[in-house]
Amino acid sequence: MACRYMTFDTSRVQNQKMPMIIYGTAWKQDQTANLVYEALKAGFRAIDTGSSSKHYNEEGAGVGIRRACAEGLVQRSDLFIQTKVSLLDPAFTNFRDQYSTVSSFVHASVASSMSKLCSVDLGSPPYLDCVLLHEMYEDMEETLEAWRALEKHVPSQIRLIGMCNVTDRHALEKTLAVLALNHLQPPDVIQNGFLPAQVVEAMGRLGDGYDHAIREDCAGYNLEKRTPYQAFWVLTANTYVWKKEWYVLGLASVLGISPAAAWYALLISLDIVVLNGTRNVQHMKEDIEGVKRALAWRDDVASGKHVWRMCLEEVAGLTNTSLGITSWFKEDTNRAYEQELKGEAQASVDRSTVQGVLKSEAEKLRKTFMY
Repeated sequence: MACRYMTFDTSRVQNQKMPMIIYGTAWKQDQTANLVYEALKAGFRAIDTGSSSKHYNEEGAGVGIRRACAEGLVQRSDLFIQTKVSLLDPAFTNFRDQYSTVSSFVHASVASSMSKLCSVDLGSPPYLDCVLLHEMYEDMEETLEAWRALEKHVPSQIRLIGMCNVTDRHALEKTLAVLALNHLQPPDVIQNGFLPAQVVEAMGRLGDGYDHAIREDCAGYNLEKRTPYQAFWVLTANTYVWKKEWYVLGLASVLGISPAAAWYALLISLDIVVLNGTRNVQHMKEDIEGVKRALAWRDDVASGKHVWRMCLEEVAGLTNTSLGITSWFKEDTNRAYEQELKGEAQASVDRSTVQGVLKSEAEKLRKTFMY
């Protein structure tokens, strides 16, 4: 298996699979087609794009996908293809002049995305795995109309629908309440920038550091079910962590993987679906293989879980995440309980000794690595 998956149910689709690492195509312009092809060749199985030509080249993403399929690298059933309906798309910016209603605008945008990303040779009938609203309308009635329009395509043409750039918990909860009152389904997916508090404040954005409140909702506190949370700007907004902290660099050194891959794998263990937008083909391969190696070591190596949990506790503290709500913590706790019942519990590991080793390994890597 090229990458790990999150499996979950929605109100209309059962056993939906979403890869835990997604190739993001924002700002790739005319390089998009080749980079999408290379990403799929490297082992990525999910592609994120959008209708906004300011941020994305949706047609290029489709070209890259079709090339990979034509060469037999992947089949459509292997892939998770995600796009966005965007008010920022120049083709639809003046939609009030071009379309009589918000819903007709949304239907036109979906049709355009389907034509660029889907074709009969990729599978019949064609479909998109997920479509997000790139941003919310200021008018709640227009947001409702857009959401109703998206729902009409589920599950025949679209499997999942979600929201992007929803960083204000109160605004999200208000939207969820209005959706429920109108008998509309809650979002299947939330996608936001993964930003530390100081960056949120500097950008003048609403919300808290690392989307703590929104991620709590996604864990099931206020949404009807555990909802996948996708994070972008995972590397660019967090260089002071993954390039410097001992619990990332030490883990990377011990496992022989890149610091970026170690950071991705730790976040995946917090139930965060990470977007990776590298343009470097070698990094694509390193990231996919590194995450795969890290998660296998976490689950299968006897001493791995102790070291992993120590590092994960540091990341959880940084991001204000309760480990108790994460699926890995619950699974690991259940495994430990079963081992205890069987008398197979591992001897405890001295934390200070392990931390010392990791800090030493981190210092070695800090002096040598380039990414």
